[in-house]
Parts: sequence; structure tokens; C-alpha cells
Amino acid sequence: MNSDELAISVVVPVYDNADVIGDVVRAFLTQEGLRSPFELVIVDDASRDDPRQAIGPLLEDARVVLVRNETNLGAAATRNRGLDLARGRIVVLSDGDCVPAPGFLRAHETAHEERSHVDTAVLGQIEYPPAVTVTPLMRLGNVVEFWTAPGVGETSTDFKLFHTTNISLKREFVSERFDAELFSMSGWEDNEMGWRMARRGLRFASAPLAISYHHHFLGPEEFLEKCYRYGRLLSRWMAACSAEERQELERRFRPRAGGGSGLGTRLMVNRITFPIVRALAAWTEAWGPAFSASLYWKLYPFLFERGFRNRAVAGVRDALGDR
Repeated sequence: MNSDELAISVVVPVYDNADVIGDVVRAFLTQEGLRSPFELVIVDDASRDDPRQAIGPLLEDARVVLVRNETNLGAAATRNRGLDLARGRIVVLSDGDCVPAPGFLRAHETAHEERSHVDTAVLGQIEYPPAVTVTPLMRLGNVVEFWTAPGVGETSTDFKLFHTTNISLKREFVSERFDAELFSMSGWEDNEMGWRMARRGLRFASAPLAISYHHHFLGPEEFLEKCYRYGRLLSRWMAACSAEERQELERRFRPRAGGGSGLGTRLMVNRITFPIVRALAAWTEAWGPAFSASLYWKLYPFLFERGFRNRAVAGVRDALGDR
């Protein structure tokens, strides 16, 4: 297909998503109402499972492009490779665990047709899969809990809205790439890129009919590791900034993880009480999931702050001496 004819390139990074990537590809290939050609660029970040086998005969569709990293490079570098391969006038960033609704691409296409500004990014909507009964523990650290696109105004320029799970941009505006050196692990790489793009005038609009269903749920221990990792990565990001930039990031991101979480939480969870609260949360998972989830959420600000102050220490167990 001639690149001049392509309206949309969908970039999907994949890592160990063989259980759902087949559904993702099928959903993209059966999109409804789309008036223009598109391509689906899948970048496998050296998965331990086999996405090619999961996708199977769908790879025979000329719209599907699948490439594989020789080694695991992380989400930032993997998305960069997808951006380098993308040929469409509009680039849609999604994920290997997000299944689009039938009108997903049409909604993104329409939103850009209605907005001629080259600097407009369109945010879709992320929801839980309709067929899944979501428990309180399944909500831990889930992107759906933090999705803010429905409230986006037509003139919003808040870089915190830049989330790569469901966003589209005009390719001519995407001169930046994700900072793969600073963010070798997943966390903040999308906000950091949005921050740089906002300096060039990036604005946001909402496409509420561009719905994608998020099929990934963290276990409690994965959630705790994510809390710690996000603290570490924010600290690394701030260390690479000027004093003025650090102040802005401190104001925008760190309060919700540390001082802004309430006196009761800060007094309850410290280095001494952390293992007690974690054990209680684990003990109540089966018979009191809502209470258990509330305890895990109380651990979030403590672990984030520990990660922020120990950015050279790789994980929760090492940072807390829990071996």
C-alpha cells in the first residue's frame, strides 16, 4: 500500500500478551465505519511467549506489520520503533492488552477531521472489559482508575493527559521520541514525552466513542512493585531536570504519593508497620477483598516515597530488606 494513501497507523507494543493479542488484532481488522486505509504496526519487545503464534493467519492481512526486538528494550524504545515504522498521517498509540471497540478508529479519525490543528492530540476512553466482573483487588494500579479523558476540554494543554494507552496524533507533529535511556522500564515515559510536546503547543481533545477495553490486571505484589518503581522513575526524571523543572514535577506528581495522602495514612504506614499492613492485606484478600484493596492502596504512598528516595535500589524487597 502506498504510504500516501494511509490515513492511520496504529502502533501496538507487545510484551507477553499472547493471551489477548489475537483478540486485539482481530478487533482492529474488523473496525466499523472507517473510511480510510490503515496499518497495524505491532512491535514485539522480545516476549517470552509467542505473539506470532497467537496472531496466526491474521498476519496474512497486508495491513498487519509485525516486528520483533532481538532483546527486551522496554516500552519507550519499543514504541519508538513503532513510531519510526508508522506511515499514516495519524498515529494511534495503543497497547497489546487493549482491545478496541468496533468504532474505535472511526472515532479517532472523525476527531481529527473535525480539528485541523496539527498540534491536537485526541484521547479516547479506556474501560474494563464488559464480560469481566472486576473486583476491588483487580482495580489496584489499573490504568482505568486514573483515566481522565472524559473531562478533557477542547483547549486543555495539561501534559499529564498524555497516556499512550489510547491517544492519537498527527504524525507531522510527532518529531519527538520517548526517552528510552531515561525510562528503560515502564513508568512516566508518556508524561515526559507529553511534557516536551506541550512546550511546542500540544493541546488535547476527547473522543469518548474511541473506546478500548483494558485486559490487564495486576496482582497485589505486582501493584506494590509498580508503586515503588514509579517513585524510582520519577526521581530519575527529576534528577535529569533543571531546578525550575524539578519544582514543577514535584508540584504535579509527588504530592499525591507523599505529603498529599493524609496524616492518617502517613502515620499508619512506615518502615515498621509496612510488613504488618501488607500481611493484613494479604490475609483479607479472600474474604474481604474491598478491605484488602483499601489496605494495599494505603501502602502506595509509602512505597512510592521509598522508591523516590532509593532510586538506585531495584525493587521493594531489596529496599525494605525483605528477602
